[in-house]
Amino acid sequence: SGCKTYKSSGELALDLFSKLRGIAGQTNHLDKTIQSWILRLHNSITGVGASNDLSKVLSEIKTKQQMGSVLNAYYKKFGTSLHQDLSGEYTISWDTIWGIVKKFKSGISIDPCKEHTQKYGST
Repeated sequence: SGCKTYKSSGELALDLFSKLRGIAGQTNHLDKTIQSWILRLHNSITGVGASNDLSKVLSEIKTKQQMGSVLNAYYKKFGTSLHQDLSGEYTISWDTIWGIVKKFKSGISIDPCKEHTQKYGST
């Protein structure tokens, strides 16, 4: 029951973001810090802010609850998911993003396999 193919960094981030959006105990999305983070993320992605601010903000977020709140607040404010906006951002790679956000996956089950190898009956 091994992996035939593995998920890309972008697919792993999408799985993680999806699970974090539903995590319990999130920081209030109107919290000043959360609002500041989502504004800085959006500005960085749209080219208004400093391009290195994206990874700075992701590094400043310390807990799964804060990250979940950021993801939900971002969607509420901009009507698009952070993952969707990051997909159009070419100055940062999914490998870099995954390297920063994978710290939130402890205790969250994420299957790294995109496709599992099929086991057939014995011959």
